Amino acid sequence: MKKIYGLLLVTLIASSTSQMKAANPEDVHFVRGWSTNRVNNRDLSGEGLRKVDLSGIWLKKANFRGADLTRVNFTGAMLEGAVLDGADVAGANFDRANVYGASFRGVKNLGKAKVRGASGEAAIMAKLEAKGAKF
Repeated sequence: MKKIYGLLLVTLIASSTSQMKAANPEDVHFVRGWSTNRVNNRDLSGEGLRKVDLSGIWLKKANFRGADLTRVNFTGAMLEGAVLDGADVAGANFDRANVYGASFRGVKNLGKAKVRGASGEAAIMAKLEAKGAKF
């Protein structure tokens, strides 16, 4: 799984995700709990973020509309108000993520996502709805 250093991720997302692709994301790593990993209102729509470790990152109100989030680790991430509409979340891990007010309308492969204590699309949807997610 790819991991991304907090400061580097902030720099890449702040400028553009094309730089992240140019930086060869296979070689980039993330440090959990990095104090500068607070990124708000970023447009990551349509981006391919497969297998990226975004655990503990602050992406409040980020736009992931239509993004490929296959096997992305959002464990403990702040996704409050984020838009994941139409994103592919197969294998994505949302354990302990704050998804209050996040929009999951039309997400693909929700039944293959991971949320502690839930398996199958209905159970995962119920868990995320209980945390304030919108479908």
